[in-house]
Amino acid sequence: SITTDFIKRQSPESLSVMEIRGEIDFTIADKVLQFPPLGEKLPDTWNFSLTREFDMTMDSHLFRTQDGPGMLPLFEGKMMNQFINKPQDGRYYVSRNEGRKSILARNTVDSGQILNYQQYRIALRAVARSSDTRTIIATILASNVFCGNSLLVSSSELSGSEVLLITAMLNSVTIDYYARQVVSANINMFYIYQLPVPRLQLGDTWFAELVERAAKLVCTTAAFADLWNEVMPTPWTANNGVTDEAGRNQLRAEIDAIVATLYNLTETEFTYILTTFPLVAEAQKKATLTEFKTLQTMKPATVFLSYAHEDAAQVDTLYQDLTAKGFQVWKNDYQLLPGENWEHKIEVALREHEFVIVCLSAASVEKRGFFQVELKKAARKQAERSVSDVYIIPAKLSDYDTSKLPSEINAIQYVDLSKDWDGGVGSIEKTIHKYRRQ
Repeated sequence: SITTDFIKRQSPESLSVMEIRGEIDFTIADKVLQFPPLGEKLPDTWNFSLTREFDMTMDSHLFRTQDGPGMLPLFEGKMMNQFINKPQDGRYYVSRNEGRKSILARNTVDSGQILNYQQYRIALRAVARSSDTRTIIATILASNVFCGNSLLVSSSELSGSEVLLITAMLNSVTIDYYARQVVSANINMFYIYQLPVPRLQLGDTWFAELVERAAKLVCTTAAFADLWNEVMPTPWTANNGVTDEAGRNQLRAEIDAIVATLYNLTETEFTYILTTFPLVAEAQKKATLTEFKTLQTMKPATVFLSYAHEDAAQVDTLYQDLTAKGFQVWKNDYQLLPGENWEHKIEVALREHEFVIVCLSAASVEKRGFFQVELKKAARKQAERSVSDVYIIPAKLSDYDTSKLPSEINAIQYVDLSKDWDGGVGSIEKTIHKYRRQ
């Protein structure tokens, strides 16, 4: 069920409820919401704000149909797409001097200061529908262009890397999926500010990879040479930007896979997200999922420890041994926090971890309680898999009555830690490496 806390995290300003069609939507939203809203002002990191520049009706007296000295192009929503600028589709120009005067009249006198239009900035198409191929449409504008009100443009101080990073994340299918749960016809600043986005910074995992891929997609003309030179190790040339369709699709697949990994989505959850974009080419969705699977194999294998409280000391040793071998291990004592719904958290963890080590002893097998519930849940998940898949790894801590175990567990070969601890841990390690996403 949707809790008040969930609603507050999802929409702290309006307390409106996003569209939740099923349990998987709730689970995905819960993961996305671990990050702060894009519009929240935070210390010691970049912040994001948007503005509109020229109203197509109220400021129409500034628009000219002919280019000339001192004129700058006026960008509209139809002149861009994700990672794409199409200046050739423009129809209006604005005098640089008149444009500056109009902008500054709202704020201050013109002392030659650098204004927003003179910098690289993020632009988002304001007209969009959740039924379109994509809903969030973002790109980076070249410097020295003005914008009509069909575009929302960034107005905060951002480095070149940050501009590219934010554009990459906004164009990802994960963020787009989240936005489509609340957007119906148009994108406004409120919607964008409510999007939960990781505030990655230089040195963080995946920061450089996202910046590099976005740069290759955006910096395809000399208008973006300075942006490329700011963020990339080699000077810009006409060959740096990727312009062929296959190459661009591959870069976008990699960006989508990285962002999904940042949100800690499972393969099932990410596959589901891709199905919610019926107009995206199947070949592109397949390539994106392939990239995601590749990234998952680069992450530590995830292992859930199911045990009885009486065996906590032995299981803690197992936790330390497996963690030392590089695995990401769940043990209730370490992962559950005060105030959390432990039953829900454990159920989610069982669903998301790649392997479950069932710690068997006289205490655990004969005890009634949640350990038995975990056993049954794990057995059901094992039954959903191929008979050759390994998901449950029984680990014997001490002698127990085998008749007390579900038949599904008894049918699986166990590792005997009670007789050879180090050898048993080594066997667990070999099993995980052999059967992980084989």
